[in-house]
Amino acid sequence: MQGDPTLHALFAHSYWAIEDYENAHRHFLRSDDMNGLSDMLLEWAKTGYPSELDLFICRSVLLYATQM
Repeated sequence: MQGDPTLHALFAHSYWAIEDYENAHRHFLRSDDMNGLSDMLLEWAKTGYPSELDLFICRSVLLYATQM
């Protein structure tokens, strides 16, 4: 069981606020807040190289697909 999506969204936003992107990412994938996920991914991607943006997105897609 994945848990309550609303609760996961709250955890995700809490982790995002302290820039703990990895934990925020994990909770966003279990929430129903995909707009928050995309905004967080764009912010997180700015911490890497510009050429790595596609890798941040690919990681999300693959992790989301494995949860289904």
